[in-house]
Amino acid sequence: MHNGTAKTLTLNGAASPACGSLRLHKCETMSGMASMSDVKTMEIPPRDTVTFSPVGYTLMCRAPRHR
Repeated sequence: MHNGTAKTLTLNGAASPACGSLRLHKCETMSGMASMSDVKTMEIPPRDTVTFSPVGYTLMCRAPRHR
């Protein structure tokens, strides 16, 4: 996700028609142990990019809707 503005932007949610809910998480590894925590908001600095990946910020689809 890219912030092309001169201001810090705050992501405070996500949605997808393919999911009952789409939740923002952060995955980290500390001392060899992986952990995942809910993130309520995520700030994106001016002219910066945040990448969603298995390590770092992720989006978790809960209650997938099958077509």
